[in-house]
Amino acid sequence: MEIDQFAHALLEAAPDAVLVVDAAGLVVRVNAQLEALLGYGREELVGRSVERLVPAAERLHHARWRERYNGAP
Repeated sequence: MEIDQFAHALLEAAPDAVLVVDAAGLVVRVNAQLEALLGYGREELVGRSVERLVPAAERLHHARWRERYNGAP
């Protein structure tokens, strides 16, 4: 099994909702549990900004927090 297939199988087997975001804040992976929890399909999330999932009043703050974290994790 390739590492990508293994990672996919591991995420799908997780009992919790999982969202994986890259350093730019783009969603790169979600699992079925997250889809069920949020009501969005993968095609609506992958490749889009994670801030889309943050309440409008907090989006700017979240982007700054994310950038600060990426600077010094």
